[in-house]
Amino acid sequence: IEIRLRDDPLILHGPPEESVGSVLNGIVIIKPNKTIRVKAVMLKLQGKIELKNFRGVHTNPNQTPEIWQQVNFLEHHWTFTNAGSTLHTLLANETYEFPFEYLIRGNLPVSVNVPNGRISYRLVATIERPPLVRNLRKELSVKIQRAYFDFGGDLSGEISSIGRWANSLRYAATIPKIHYMPGSVIPLHFTFI
Repeated sequence: IEIRLRDDPLILHGPPEESVGSVLNGIVIIKPNKTIRVKAVMLKLQGKIELKNFRGVHTNPNQTPEIWQQVNFLEHHWTFTNAGSTLHTLLANETYEFPFEYLIRGNLPVSVNVPNGRISYRLVATIERPPLVRNLRKELSVKIQRAYFDFGGDLSGEISSIGRWANSLRYAATIPKIHYMPGSVIPLHFTFI
């Protein structure tokens, strides 16, 4: 089982109160190496918040138990094959593709991972098998980021800074545009005067 996303990471544009959101879309690919019988092919999107909570009184601070509290704030399900009483056959060395899409609301929180908490999104693809046969699962973490833009000004111009370092070296630094997406390469041009 493979889960492919069109956009990774998924970018929400603008502040939460103004963002229209973004479409999460991709494809679940199944290529069995032997013919298998399945009851259903399903996909689940989950968004959850996890917070570390220290509870209890302990004399040794190094032995304080970590207790994680979890709250699911988003869940969506897709069923690609009917989960009825009939079994479906997936042939060996054939490729089966199941496209999916979901509108991620613009006011949802972005992915965060800090020592005492995290906000995460994940996709879980499941091939449900007949009784007494183990189900097959594949998980994929989905990273959601936010890009803020100031639409009031010119977004196409370059930014320059000219200065003097240690009262002896004069420099000019330039980047070609104002806004960059998270994870993109930022070309920086230095000129020493």
